[in-house]
Amino acid sequence: MRISIALCTYNGERYLQEQLDSILSQTRLPDEVIICDDQSADSTWSILEKFEAQTQIKVHLIKNNTNLGSTKNFEKAINLCSGEIIFLADQDDVWLPKKIELMASVFEADQDVGMVFSDAFLTNELLQPYSKSLWECVGFDSNIQNLCLSGKLWTMLAQESYVTGATMAFRSKWKFLLHPFSSDWIHDEWIAFLMELFSHVKAIPQKLIMYRQHSKQQIGMKFESNFIKVRSYIFPDKSRRRYKRYIDRMDNLLKRIIDFQKQLREPQMYDELLNQLKYLQIRYNLPKNPWKRWCIIRQQLAVGHYRKYSKSNRMALKDFFC
Repeated sequence: MRISIALCTYNGERYLQEQLDSILSQTRLPDEVIICDDQSADSTWSILEKFEAQTQIKVHLIKNNTNLGSTKNFEKAINLCSGEIIFLADQDDVWLPKKIELMASVFEADQDVGMVFSDAFLTNELLQPYSKSLWECVGFDSNIQNLCLSGKLWTMLAQESYVTGATMAFRSKWKFLLHPFSSDWIHDEWIAFLMELFSHVKAIPQKLIMYRQHSKQQIGMKFESNFIKVRSYIFPDKSRRRYKRYIDRMDNLLKRIIDFQKQLREPQMYDELLNQLKYLQIRYNLPKNPWKRWCIIRQQLAVGHYRKYSKSNRMALKDFFC
């Protein structure tokens, strides 16, 4: 089973060497490393050229002609990978030595597994771990883990992101579903959702990377205050006024999978996602007239959509007054 790593870089000179060293320290080395640099203006390219010259691993360096942004850059790197399994890598993390070995063994043990992701040590820029792990920070608790085990994680992925690209690997045979990546989705959200719909996704609890948090990174973890936690408990779903983004995302996802419905892991998935999209549209377009608004809200309560798609009927109260 050939293994590829898709690594994207952009002005990563400060931490890149540690990531490259951690790849070379793997107990199971990759067969190739595809690295797409997104017009770095620092010494990133020099570090990459040195890496290519000093390693026996097949390395393919690509310097983009224009800045693509992280999602399109990962799309490019993934499409260039030739291995059966593709690991995603960020430029500023550090992999623990058995990451590839342990994750590859999951794919080898079960041909139905299409994607694997792990937990991670959440660290500061000096790689000093915080008290919470990555899973704890993103809310991938026992309830959500059980959903993943039962193959139902897809019911949560329209509005919540539990899978971080730096902890992810997937089978390349599904690349045809991914391309082109939707501009409304971050690359790891897009991959995770589609993999969950068409294959079996396995979450392994081992912390296999040091997921570095620092001021220069594009996407990091946000630590919630106690006030935000209490507010999220009372109203677990986000404000309906923010639903335009979710509506666009879901619409793009459904357009992507409509021609592949027969390949979905469960036949009812498409219709269920379509119902979820309709619910989002109804909430987003609630009328200003209080009576008309209440009639629509009451109907959604009666069919159980608030509890099913927004986690709590309390969101109906928020919709009525906001």
